[in-house]
Amino acid sequence: MMTNHNILKGDTNMDDIKLLTKGREHDVYSIHYSSNGFYDGGALAPAICCISLVNFSTHELHSFALHNYIFTEKCIVDAQKRLLCEFSEFIKNLNNPIYIHWNMYSLEYGFKSLITSCENFGIYDLSFNEADSYNLADKIEGSLFGAFEDYGYLSPAFLSGKEELACFDKRSYNLVKCSTDAKAIGIMALFKKLMKNEITPEILY
Repeated sequence: MMTNHNILKGDTNMDDIKLLTKGREHDVYSIHYSSNGFYDGGALAPAICCISLVNFSTHELHSFALHNYIFTEKCIVDAQKRLLCEFSEFIKNLNNPIYIHWNMYSLEYGFKSLITSCENFGIYDLSFNEADSYNLADKIEGSLFGAFEDYGYLSPAFLSGKEELACFDKRSYNLVKCSTDAKAIGIMALFKKLMKNEITPEILY
């Protein structure tokens, strides 16, 4: 039985996103990332530890993580630069992607922070079309963790933001990668439930 405190918000009409994604399922990606802090809007952005994306149609996971590069680069700064370079190249090669995310419109955490992170390393050609993105937090009440728990996607790999930061400080980058990957997978799973009208407005006790 679900102890569901994550309910659909007032407007439960999914026609807008269904119309946006119809025939473009291969271009739909969930996206989530982890960093060592929140962005304050300044010239420097927090260090990125992992960026994960999952494709709607293929379920393929694309993970750009410090853990992938830390053993082949000279230092953590070089590893971060390679992470962001490869992520930027991946994004540029997508065909007008639609991003499914959780609250990545905010200044402190989101697309703007990723762009600034790239600019900090001399990567100036990364951009996101936020008009073709979809914020699940606009549809589902409560927290991301609560939604995962209520609908059966609370992976043992999940870490809280504080736990991810602690792992980052301890250089346990693989644990952060696993957590970020699992959240991107869970976000896509929640989105598919929404598309199938399987998330209902009732609170079940």
